[in-house]
Amino acid sequence: MLLADFVRLSPLVRGQVVDGLSAAIDTVAGDAPESHRFLRYQWFAAGIAAHGGAARTIVIESDNQPVIALPLAEISGTARLAAIPGGCAPFRSFPVSPMADAACYAALIEQIGQTANGLRIGPVAADDPAVAPLLETARARGWGIVDRAVETGGGEDDAFWRGLISDPVLLKMLPALKMQKAAHDLREWLLLKPGIPALLGRLLLGVRGRAFS
Repeated sequence: MLLADFVRLSPLVRGQVVDGLSAAIDTVAGDAPESHRFLRYQWFAAGIAAHGGAARTIVIESDNQPVIALPLAEISGTARLAAIPGGCAPFRSFPVSPMADAACYAALIEQIGQTANGLRIGPVAADDPAVAPLLETARARGWGIVDRAVETGGGEDDAFWRGLISDPVLLKMLPALKMQKAAHDLREWLLLKPGIPALLGRLLLGVRGRAFS
């Protein structure tokens, strides 16, 4: 019997939430498209150090290989709201391996729902390749999505940029990253679990946007 005659089983996908920032972030970032390889452990650690918030990481594995790493910073314990930590726009995304498929994003939105009532994403480029499948998956599962345009990349965040100097890989990327700050068509989103009013989400996005842009 030829190997090609065997039916290939679907990959085993599983998700977990890790307290703090997971070392899997660097693993996934190393496999991510070149445009997103700067989203390393120290990138998010610098964001947490500069802006605060209790850190957690959602890690999605496919056949025991990390393919998505979504760092979270708590921004409202009472409302159970979280945001992706990091620097100013357009960099608040997360690393995703090209091996991540629809099942991986389904596991991701399930883990987000178990962890938070709402997740702020961005500011990032409107066509960010990691975010688009997450938005599609959330909509398909009845999540509310509030979005708004962001006019500029914001001012310098010196405390954040200083926090990157301990990662030599990131240091080499900084000149190119700072040039990308002028990216156009920036957006941010707030994902809300089913049943949470979108109006509340829009108000929260406005308040939190001023504090975390």
